[in-house]
Amino acid sequence: MKKRKKLPLNWLQKRVEGVLRYFLFIFMFVLSDYIYKFKNKLIVKGKENIPKGGNILFLCNHETLADSLCVNRNIIRTWDVFFNQRVIAYNAPDRKNFFSHPIKGKIVQLLKCVPVDRGQIGPEKLEEQFDRLANVLIGGNNLLTFFEGTRSKDGNIGECKKGVPEVIFRARPNSIIPIRIKGLNNVLPRDTKYYTMLLPGKRHKCQMIIGKPIDFSYIINDNNLSKKEKNDEIRKIIRQKVEELN
Repeated sequence: MKKRKKLPLNWLQKRVEGVLRYFLFIFMFVLSDYIYKFKNKLIVKGKENIPKGGNILFLCNHETLADSLCVNRNIIRTWDVFFNQRVIAYNAPDRKNFFSHPIKGKIVQLLKCVPVDRGQIGPEKLEEQFDRLANVLIGGNNLLTFFEGTRSKDGNIGECKKGVPEVIFRARPNSIIPIRIKGLNNVLPRDTKYYTMLLPGKRHKCQMIIGKPIDFSYIINDNNLSKKEKNDEIRKIIRQKVEELN
């Protein structure tokens, strides 16, 4: 009688992680609906501007540590949460905030998070970081980034970080979608714990406005502009397009 071959450990690990990821996303999106649609009142505009498919870069301003929970939930359909989780966008959270604890780091990794290092890092690591984010898009996935790089302290939209155009140059996304969020800083104010979003309290009104795709091909293909000039122009337009969303 032939012995059954043992399944490779990495094969089993991938299957277990896949099941965990599936149910984690369902839990997170149910949680998002509770926080932003039941406990608070979120108004979403412009969903018709989101194209189908992958290789989409979503660019959003940043107000709270829970912004991605709101945005990621509302750029997909409820059907996708259960049956097409591939369209759920990857996120690029700060390594120190989200990957410092091994258990928390593993959870956010399962939730399609790619760690990035803020502040001063060496040129080699910076290049690796740009390539890592670009490869998410090149692989046909969607990516959500908060282009300011950090949360706004006063509610105003800050400058777009230089790394965002670098990712665009390398990945050439099929679509680049601007998003503006308003009022989420009232749902989770700075220096408060995550669990405060779940506690009884005032029902806040907040908005999420999704803009039409931005075409940067005329800038990228302009041979009269230097790389720096292209980078600066793209950053300026990203901030402008998001500020215009109302």
